[in-house]
Amino acid sequence: MGFVGLSLLLLASQTALSSGAGWPVAGWEGLPLWAVLYGSAGVAAWLVWRRVDVGLERKRNALRIWGWLLLLSGLWPAAFFGAQSPEAALAVMAAVLGALALTLRAFLQLQRGAALLMAPYAAWLCWAAYMNASCFWSAST
Repeated sequence: MGFVGLSLLLLASQTALSSGAGWPVAGWEGLPLWAVLYGSAGVAAWLVWRRVDVGLERKRNALRIWGWLLLLSGLWPAAFFGAQSPEAALAVMAAVLGALALTLRAFLQLQRGAALLMAPYAAWLCWAAYMNASCFWSAST
């Protein structure tokens, strides 16, 4: 279950960054929701990895994309909360959404249940993108 651990490690880093910036949703009261989102993303990756009837290279490619998604997701709070730059965060979020689309496509091809488990995380990312965009537009006007 290393995939779940990696996802929850990303959760811990994001929680530390955002709560240090005074973001109310990211404090301990929001932790159970985030733990479910990141935990389900980890379980989705584990489901892809445990497929025995799929070639190793196809699984590695799908999980490599998932890893990029996690990396980019970890960079977003650093840009938004750490650097306090809605512009940079919006650029990172665009890359995150692109990686999300690729991850969902790869997971759907290998393990439909894994793609479905990514749906709550995808919804959260879309909400975060909307909030980031509204901060960007309000700051630029």
